[in-house]
Amino acid sequence: MTKTTQHGRLGKDELGYHIVFERLLKHSAAKVWDALINPEKLAVWFMKTELDPVPGGRMTMHFGDAENTLSYGRIVRIEPEKYLEYVWENEDGPDELAVWELFPGGGEQTLLRFTYSRVSETYAVSVSAGWHQMLDLLADILDEKVEPAVQLHDGVQSEAGKTLEKHYKAAFDALS
Repeated sequence: MTKTTQHGRLGKDELGYHIVFERLLKHSAAKVWDALINPEKLAVWFMKTELDPVPGGRMTMHFGDAENTLSYGRIVRIEPEKYLEYVWENEDGPDELAVWELFPGGGEQTLLRFTYSRVSETYAVSVSAGWHQMLDLLADILDEKVEPAVQLHDGVQSEAGKTLEKHYKAAFDALS
């Protein structure tokens, strides 16, 4: 299996940093969509998440750490198999914005465009590397791998994670 490892495109505007990832996935929009909103699949590639998939619906994300940290969000807009937008509430800075867009990619492929924005300088590098790894995990889940290649939330950063953080640090430093 070919591992999806495309780096995100980075930017900065008046609301903070943002990163845009595009991945051409060899699966239908319906299958990709299911992985984005199905709590059982989210628990593997993202984190345990409870969500009400309607505009204004609440989200509760469980980090799975020793402190049992919870984070919250709110769905802003949802169009099944096409578009998902939610605000990730942030206690120590502006709320961050996640936008998932699905486009036909030809045949049974889907182009996934994920934009994460309003990120503070403090978290820009780690957030970018983390989303990169989670998108790799999403591809693993879609490809029905039994065990994802990268494990997150275990308190130990992988060598791949360290390499990604170095890449994104250099990219964000270049924006300054």
